[in-house]
Amino acid sequence: MTTDDADELRRLRAAAPAAEDEISNDPAGWPWWAESLTRVLEVAGRVLDARSASDDDHRAASWLLNQACAYLVEVERPEQAVTVAETVVNAGNERFGPAHPDTLTSQEFLAAALSEADRFSESQQLTEQIVADRTAVLGPDHPATLRIRDTAALGILEDGRTGEAIALFDEVLADRRRLLGEEHRDTLVSMHNLAYAYQEDGRAEDAITLYTRVHEASVRVLGADHPETLFTLKALADAYVDADRPDEAAVHFEQAYQGCRRVLGDDHAETLVSLHGLADACFGVDRLSDAITHLEAVVARWRARGRPDDARLLNAAHDLGFLYAQSDRDAEAVAIFAECLPRFRAVLGEDTPRTIYASLGLAAAYVDDDRTEEAVALYERTLAACERAYGPDHQRTVQVCYELANLHADEGRDDTAIALFQQVLAAERTLHGADHEDTEQTRVDLLLAYQRAGRHDEAAQLLDETLAERTARLGADAPDTLLVARQLADALADAERYDEAVAAYEQVADGYRRTAGADAPVTLNTVRLFARTHRRAGRPHRAITMFEELVARQRTALGERHEETLDTLHELADTCLRAERPDDSVFWYAWAVRGYRETLGDDDAVTHDVSCGLADAYLAADRPDDAVEVYIRVLTGRRLLWGEDHSLTLVTAHNLAHAHQSAGRLTTAITLYEGVLDDRRRIQGEEHEGTLITAHNLASAYLATGQLERAIRLHEHVQATARRAFGADNPLALEAGLFLDEAHRARDEG
Repeated sequence: MTTDDADELRRLRAAAPAAEDEISNDPAGWPWWAESLTRVLEVAGRVLDARSASDDDHRAASWLLNQACAYLVEVERPEQAVTVAETVVNAGNERFGPAHPDTLTSQEFLAAALSEADRFSESQQLTEQIVADRTAVLGPDHPATLRIRDTAALGILEDGRTGEAIALFDEVLADRRRLLGEEHRDTLVSMHNLAYAYQEDGRAEDAITLYTRVHEASVRVLGADHPETLFTLKALADAYVDADRPDEAAVHFEQAYQGCRRVLGDDHAETLVSLHGLADACFGVDRLSDAITHLEAVVARWRARGRPDDARLLNAAHDLGFLYAQSDRDAEAVAIFAECLPRFRAVLGEDTPRTIYASLGLAAAYVDDDRTEEAVALYERTLAACERAYGPDHQRTVQVCYELANLHADEGRDDTAIALFQQVLAAERTLHGADHEDTEQTRVDLLLAYQRAGRHDEAAQLLDETLAERTARLGADAPDTLLVARQLADALADAERYDEAVAAYEQVADGYRRTAGADAPVTLNTVRLFARTHRRAGRPHRAITMFEELVARQRTALGERHEETLDTLHELADTCLRAERPDDSVFWYAWAVRGYRETLGDDDAVTHDVSCGLADAYLAADRPDDAVEVYIRVLTGRRLLWGEDHSLTLVTAHNLAHAHQSAGRLTTAITLYEGVLDDRRRIQGEEHEGTLITAHNLASAYLATGQLERAIRLHEHVQATARRAFGADNPLALEAGLFLDEAHRARDEG
């Protein structure tokens, strides 16, 4: 394995969307996989082929390819997914053996791909083997064993053995309820699958009852817009159809369709299936016009996928033809297959002006219809046609490239957008010159893309070039030149090139002093950024001096209660706190709080935030009683403003308990911590970092009051949960371990 492959593998593993959920439930991760799939397959494939790869690199490559397999299934390329999964399984067999947990995980991806490729017999045979191996290696109650047992039941159901599948689903569901609880996500999956089996068995009303319970619980546990919640909602709508309850089916299909559009996009398979179901339900309640409208959309979107033999397209087209016939619009059934663009391409050719014009019109329509991936594909194809027809520097080619870059930028694919914006900028400099408005707009778009992508050095280079152009054309002190100079200083700071940023800010500040005056808002704002950069560079005392000087000027120029003055006071106080100057921090925070209370009021969110900073400063200055007084005031205000269950309210309640703990009032602190912990468990969940922090502090208070058994139990829980949620090296897990050791020693000594 080459060093380049190893480095690229680790970069891809770090950049890949986190696998906290299945690919199908993570639409936000799809663009990354669409862009990176080819590279993942190449690099990870070579790493698996290399016998010299470490176990860690082997596992990273296997993980990437397993996720790539799941993505290929999601984008309906199951045969390629099978090939990828087989590669991973074979490599795992060779390195770890067929019964190793890593190999078994890869086998599960292979079984899923085989099923999607309609190779059901192979999939079911492999699944049954995984069940046996998982049971032998991990035991029957392990979550992975339960998961594959559930998958095996689905295979049995697909094989038509409904009764056998129902019995197996019942067993898995009972085990999951016993081990995980009624509303654990895995339990809900088993309930959903059992409902599906009931539906396949002709027990529509039983299916409706169970789907309804699953949907209500999924809304509570996962949220209304989680893909699994939406899939259950769609299944519930389908069960209403089977139960001949079309009115309820229409309502639920409408909800499912809108949710899928919102979460998965207009062109996702589940969205289209939901819309097709809505059309059927509309027909069932005599809404023929709505049914036709919906099915027209479905047919159009399936055809846009370019798969004329897709069964779902054929079914939708057949149903639409039927609806046209019901409306005496028989001739229009044929017209749905007539697409203008394919005709242009077939008759005129790909690269003619009229075809290019039609392509751009359709691409723009795709954008307006939120069919972004189709729009990207069509823009790319049209851009290639423009380059062939007109050349890379023609105005039309440049415009298409610019629109494609913006589309990628809008979808968060900034690296792809950057390459296109760079191409456009180079062409526009040639076509229009450096100071043309189109050139300037592209420069701004490229700069923003650099910043979003975290490519701050390239942003600084672009701004440096722009600054040189502006200085030569307008002069060093021109407003537009100074604006670019300040943007350059910002970019240098973002790139952590602090010495260069400080020098740049100093020059900009001098320029504004010459042109606008020392007390002008733009000058004062630049000085504030200047001071902030010193703080970011680890020079807090220099930053404090600058902030103090700036506050004095702002008080004179803007007023003591001006928003900018108060914000600088806030930063000054925070910088003092970070520099371990708590008494100074208290002084400045108290000043800032008075100002915010007078200008914004006691109940404003900003006032609350700054007041919490004051309380933190009081704690750092060993004045916990003062901190308690502030936290009580803020907690009262946040309960009124946000409610009892808001995250900020919970944080404030936790901090109040901590302040009492710092003051030595452990009984009061314990009472408060216990209430906060109950609330956080209920609202944020057991594995939320805030929940664990509160539990850790409560356990520490138990330890300090001699309640050793309670302290030990809670520290053990924090340690185990933090390890599970965040890893064994998580600071909270490590700290809980230290406290746990202390508690054990105290118990042994006692």
